[in-house]
Amino acid sequence: MTVQSGKPRGIFWGVVIIIIGFLFLFDEQGWIDIGDLWPLAIIALGVWLIVRSRQQSVNGDWAKLGDKKKTFVSTKEYINESTTMGDIDVTIDSQDFKGGSLRTTFGDMKVDLSNLRINSGEQTLRLNTTFGDIKINAPKYVPYSIVAHNTAGDMKVFEDKKEGWQQSIAYQSENYETETNRLKIIAGQVFGDFKVW
Repeated sequence: MTVQSGKPRGIFWGVVIIIIGFLFLFDEQGWIDIGDLWPLAIIALGVWLIVRSRQQSVNGDWAKLGDKKKTFVSTKEYINESTTMGDIDVTIDSQDFKGGSLRTTFGDMKVDLSNLRINSGEQTLRLNTTFGDIKINAPKYVPYSIVAHNTAGDMKVFEDKKEGWQQSIAYQSENYETETNRLKIIAGQVFGDFKVW
């Protein structure tokens, strides 16, 4: 086995050990009961085996799985991007945005919506990360609402801040309720910080 082919496997087992450590810590604090989480561990292992098998068959080696960052500008009406290991850094400059989704498993997400426009009703953008931060540059020209849920990490929408476990945060721009063309942002995270400015 080469060093390259073992790198993402080492990352995976490092993450597994960290998660196990957190689970034992949370169990000691009385926040969770580890006995209820074994099905999740089995599911996580199954997902990893599927991703590993798929990546090896498509790319031929593990080295191509990690350390990727998608940085791009999208002018399309719809967006649908995902990555297993790596960050997403996107500027959405669509002049008639019709929604979509962005997903990362291990990686941060930065989304610039400042120049986005909507011409046809309410559209929804879904953002999801498992391990990673979400940062959003809010729209300037479109009324919007934000609803975000977070298992562990800090949340900040402008001056509204929340810290701790199992947090939710919601925000609406002033004219959201009265405008027809508007954007709904729904975000979900497991571990990571959430920030909107």
